[in-house]
Parts: sequence; C-alpha cells; structure tokens
Amino acid sequence: MLVGVAVVGVMIAPSFVDWNQYRDEIEAYAEQSLNRDVEINGDVGFQLFPSPALTIANLTIANGAEADSGTMLGLQKMELKAALRPLLMGDIQITDVLLVKPNIALEVLAGNQTNWTFEGAGFDAPPVNFPSWLSAVVRALRFDNITIRDGTLTYLDPGRGVRQPVENLNGTISARTIDGPFAAQGKATFRGVDVNFDLSIADMSRVRAVPARLSIIFQRSLGEIAFRGVLQEASLFGPISGDLSFAGSDAALGLNDLFALIRGTPVAAPKGVAAKALGNDFRAEATFFMDGRSLAAEDLTVGLGEVRAKGTLSGTMGRTPTFDLKLATRSFNLDALLEQKPATTTGVN
Repeated sequence: MLVGVAVVGVMIAPSFVDWNQYRDEIEAYAEQSLNRDVEINGDVGFQLFPSPALTIANLTIANGAEADSGTMLGLQKMELKAALRPLLMGDIQITDVLLVKPNIALEVLAGNQTNWTFEGAGFDAPPVNFPSWLSAVVRALRFDNITIRDGTLTYLDPGRGVRQPVENLNGTISARTIDGPFAAQGKATFRGVDVNFDLSIADMSRVRAVPARLSIIFQRSLGEIAFRGVLQEASLFGPISGDLSFAGSDAALGLNDLFALIRGTPVAAPKGVAAKALGNDFRAEATFFMDGRSLAAEDLTVGLGEVRAKGTLSGTMGRTPTFDLKLATRSFNLDALLEQKPATTTGVN
C-alpha cells in the first residue's frame, strides 16, 4: 500500500511544481556556460509520463558582437527527454533533444571565425548557487540524437557575398563531440528546391583530410547528387576534394532541379527536340575539387541514354555562378535519344 502511494506521489508531484520559478536560473546558467545572452520568454515545464521531459518555450540565444544578426538561435520549444527508470533512481540520462521551429543563423565572421564558436564558454565548472538538478541536466546533455521539426537555417558569409536560406527543415542531427563526428539526415527546401539529404563528417579535431560524405536527392525528379571525399583543412570553409556524381532517370527533370538549386530561381523546362533528348536517364561522374568560389571537375564522364562523353568542367560560384564545360564524344545515335520513353513516376516523400 505504501509503495503504491509513493508511486502515485512521484507521478503527480511534477504537476504541483511551478517550473517557471527556475526560468531566471536556467537563463543565468546558460549565459555563463555559453558566454552569450539567453532569454526564455515562454513557460518552463516538466512531465514524467508518458516519458520524462523538460520543456522550455520561446528560447533565444544571442549572437556575438561581431555577427550581423542579433540572434543566433530562436525556437518555439525545446524538449529534453530523459530515461524514466534511471530518473526514478535519481540519475538523469538525457536520451533525446527536440527543437520545434528553430530559426538558426550560422555566420562566417572575419578571419574565417564562426558565430557558433563560443569564445569563453565553459560547461566544466558549474556556477555556484544553482539547483543541483540543473547542473545534472547540463552534465547529462547529449548531442547524438537531436530532432529538428519545421526549422529554418540561414548560412551567411558576408565576405564572399553568400546568403543561403534553408527552409522547412525536418530531420535528425548527431554529434559525438563539438568536433564531431557529425551526421545529419532529413528533408528541407534549399533555394526553393525540395530535397532529401544525408550528410556525415568525421572527427574534425584531426589536422587535415577529414572524410566527408553527402547525398542530396531531389524530391521531384529523384535525381541524386552524391559526394564522397575529404575536407582538406578540417574546416567547412577550406578546400574539398573527392568523387562527385549526379544521376537520375530523367535528365530534363534532374537538370531542371539542379539549375534551380544553383540559380536559386525556377528554370524553364526544355521543349521540342531538346525535351525528347533529355527525357533519357543520365549520369555524370568526376573527380571534384573546390576551394572558396572556384571549382573544377576533372576526368568528367557524362552519359545520356546510350550516349557517352568525356571532358572537364570549371566554374566560379557567387551571386552569378559561371561555368565552362567541355565535352567530346566519338559519335551518338540521335534517333535513339529521341525515342519516346514510357512515362515514369517521379517524386519522393
């Protein structure tokens, strides 16, 4: 009987606690840990069932003084889920982190510094006069299972004139440490194009040659961009090199998606003979290198239906990308390219 009463008490106790009384303490703890201004403009709550979770609504983390925008992160809700059994034994183990409608601004600062590097931050020395449970939550934080729901991310690099918005971001992110390895999977709208993505980057604490892999699948055409190679300077902004491919079942749809992604605006669909020729399956492969705005693709092979060609590609990225493509083929069968292909179903959820 007494055990039953105790269990019921544990179940209902959180509902009688005004968790908002800890709002100021959570803000102060986060500010001292991140060395950034932090505001909580919503409710703080805790539930034990169906799974233990601490929720914080309307949270914002400010940018550093060098950044263009004032806010690095604003979100509608953050939810930290914990394992139930260890919690009942007094041990906090965070299992999942959910970010609802986050608005994230990532910015490259002068000298290739970044706004997500928290200078002067320190999580190892808990502030004094803070609740022990708050220190325990921070110590239990893990970043190997973060879920983003309906997010927006903006990547800014004023020095290179780059501003890239990513909208409708839904997926999962994991990072064993702040230096990686990193992994991210999900779907988003990038420069107006709906894509599925799968990214992995190895531990970036290594000095050079960090392995990386990226797959982008266009939801409309099912065309896929695949990259497997290395970050040569253990930095997202240094030179990258590796094997790059682009393939799909309909060149017209795939190239339309690709050019829309590069330009950031819709591209007119081909018509007439070009539309028939580009209705074939396609594949392009090359050894790829990119350093800043400059890119090059060597040993380029392109296939369209039964046609094969080889060549090179060079280009410069920026507000108005420019490309120089050189291809050569011995011969091709135009009649075969223009044959009417059976209709195929496109699109992916």
